[in-house]
Amino acid sequence: MASSEQETNHLIATVALKIRQSLNLSDILQATVDGLRELLKCDRVIVYRFEPDWSGIVTVESVSEDRWSLINSIIKDPCFEESWTLKYRQGEVTAIANVSVGNIDECHQEFLESFDIKANLVAPILLPNPGDRVEPEENNQLWGLLIAHHCQEPRQWQESDFNCIKQIGNQVAIAIQQAELIHKNYQELRQRKLAEQQNQQTRKFLQTIIEHIPVAVFVKDAHPENFGKFQLWNPATEKLLGLKAQKALGKTVYDYFPPDQAEKFNQQDQEVIKKGNLIEIPEESIYKGKPEHKIIRIIKIPIYNELHQPEYILGIAEDITAYKQAEIELKQAKDELEAKVLQRTEELQNAYNWLRKELTRKEKAQIELQNSEASLKESERRWRSLLENVRLLVMSLDTQGNIDYANPFLLQLADYNLSEITEKNWFTDFLPSEAQEEAKAIHNNILQPSFNSSVSYQQTVIFPKSKTEKIIAWNSTQLHNTQGKSTGVICIGEDITEQKAIQKKKDEFVSVVSHELRTPLTAIRGVLSLLAEDKVDPKSQKGKHLLDIGNSSAEHLVKLVNDLLELEYLESGTIELIQQQVNSKELMLRAMDRVQILANKAKIDIQIVESDINFQGDSDRLIQVLTNLLSNGIKFSEPNSNIILSAEKQDNDNLRILFAVKDHGRGIPSDKLESIFERFKQVDASDSKRKGGTGLGLAICRNIVEQHGGKIWVNSVYGEGSTFYFTIPVVSC
Repeated sequence: MASSEQETNHLIATVALKIRQSLNLSDILQATVDGLRELLKCDRVIVYRFEPDWSGIVTVESVSEDRWSLINSIIKDPCFEESWTLKYRQGEVTAIANVSVGNIDECHQEFLESFDIKANLVAPILLPNPGDRVEPEENNQLWGLLIAHHCQEPRQWQESDFNCIKQIGNQVAIAIQQAELIHKNYQELRQRKLAEQQNQQTRKFLQTIIEHIPVAVFVKDAHPENFGKFQLWNPATEKLLGLKAQKALGKTVYDYFPPDQAEKFNQQDQEVIKKGNLIEIPEESIYKGKPEHKIIRIIKIPIYNELHQPEYILGIAEDITAYKQAEIELKQAKDELEAKVLQRTEELQNAYNWLRKELTRKEKAQIELQNSEASLKESERRWRSLLENVRLLVMSLDTQGNIDYANPFLLQLADYNLSEITEKNWFTDFLPSEAQEEAKAIHNNILQPSFNSSVSYQQTVIFPKSKTEKIIAWNSTQLHNTQGKSTGVICIGEDITEQKAIQKKKDEFVSVVSHELRTPLTAIRGVLSLLAEDKVDPKSQKGKHLLDIGNSSAEHLVKLVNDLLELEYLESGTIELIQQQVNSKELMLRAMDRVQILANKAKIDIQIVESDINFQGDSDRLIQVLTNLLSNGIKFSEPNSNIILSAEKQDNDNLRILFAVKDHGRGIPSDKLESIFERFKQVDASDSKRKGGTGLGLAICRNIVEQHGGKIWVNSVYGEGSTFYFTIPVVSC
């Protein structure tokens, strides 16, 4: 049964030729075991690869009959001792001629007989060090075993069998090392190409953002030798300042601004570098030598390199000229109205004094009185007309704060008629409890005899009937009788609730987006700068680490901008839902497929409760909602826990389907169950760094669900887990 030397050499040559001609390790190993079994005339030849715990798997085999097959079997030999490992590492070939009578451990004998082995011949597969091709060394890696089995009867192995399997084992080791080396080189080349493509895409993406963002963005050099020279000047800056980029780049503010204004801008830049953090200039007038001027709001941000040395100054400017002009005009209108009120009050008081003097003259008094009454009626008519048509809140209060008069605009805003509001106390009936004391103090101050001007202030007012809360900017002054005694206060107000809300949202949005954009931009800039200046070798460990940082920062930036754009499109109605027939089971399976890799990595088991409901909806958007909820559950769940995904028709309403995503994570505090569906709201502010994400996913989910006519909410027990629910109307399909 022993193979001849010529056949052995032929098989070795065949394996060596396969190694040179093929890059497919599976083909090489299959040809090897087929040839070796034919040469040794045995029942089974396998290649067995070790795992770190010395268990292993049969990666390839050749069998004379299918019943002997062990392919892909995972084998753990409980009797595999250190002595066996040492023999194989030294390149020793072992053989057992008869398992049942051989001088082997009883445990090992039972193990071999469980696989129908009557005799075996085993050669180690040692991955050689560079330069080793024939004789392995003890310190080489024991990759696996090349094993010949006789399954029908015992067999006496010959010396030529030993030499044959040993040489074939050495050739297999060379093939494995070659395949792993080629695979490693291919992966490294692919990663480098991918990194280059991503860097190019990132640069193009950032350039596109800067060119199309409707806010003026410019960048100045912060190095001492080129301090203040413009390096970037986007189209919005061209429009704001009326200067093309090609004329501005490489120059400073001294080249096209008046000297005093240029010096002021330069001092601001110096201050940004000195303080090392963002500064804001709320108002800045720009004249540029023209009669008209612009008022802008500027934010300046320092950008540092990896040594914390100043590299650039990022500027963001907004034109607020129209807003400031409107503010000035509004103030002028208020001043004019106040002057008219004071003037009319004085006229009324003079008329009253005049009437008293004329009462002493009996004959002329009647005529004078009639004329005076006619004049007074006309004055009051004009006064009433003004108060009833002006788009401001006008009311008068007596000395106790009770309402004497309220104009139609105030009544409209409060949803009251005049009889319902007259004689009510302004402080106790309309102001929050925490604001009442301050309002009374202002009121009492105006009533003082020494008071001779007006007071401007803001109040939060709650109108009980309409249940609305308003912020009013008041301008109040004193009313007094002909003897000069205070009789009350007249108040003229403007509803600035919406203006305050818009300003607050704008400030929060600019603050959050500026912070979120600056963090990845700074990281990307630092990485690109180091690589561009050849300070770090991209192939080095540090270079790969920097590329990973730049790549992750770019991905975070792209996700942030994509989420912002998608949320704006959804809220503006630009994106329309594509309604079609969908199935609940298919939606859940597709969503699970998208997050399966993430779940496997986190050791999270996703379970789907059986469901089969057809309804109308946008499948892509609904899968986006499910994927987002599953991703959140995976990120915040502990390893080896599960997430349950279900869909069912609600018992009390067959017209809606209820989806639920239940996790066993850390849970959500009760005071944040509503706020997490808002923009940039997260349970923990550090989650965006530790867990990733932009804080926009749940806001997008809520918008998609509401566009379907549904509702989304969450129930949670802090420390035990959360269940996110959303409903979708079911339309018959």
